[in-house]
Amino acid sequence: MGLGRIGRRVAEIAVHGLRVKVLAYDPYVAPDQVPLPAVTLVPDLETVLRRADFVSLHVPLVPRLGG
Repeated sequence: MGLGRIGRRVAEIAVHGLRVKVLAYDPYVAPDQVPLPAVTLVPDLETVLRRADFVSLHVPLVPRLGG
């Protein structure tokens, strides 16, 4: 979750170092901005949680929207 600077680095380490398939969800990243071909951008949070064996969060703390 989160494909910013830290999330991208963790994805690189996971793909190259651990040789795992990486699913990513970030509402601010377009499909053409995914850093590696081995990283699959999924459309929503529920898909990640349903398909992933492990979840790594890399998101900023921001005020809740609408609350």
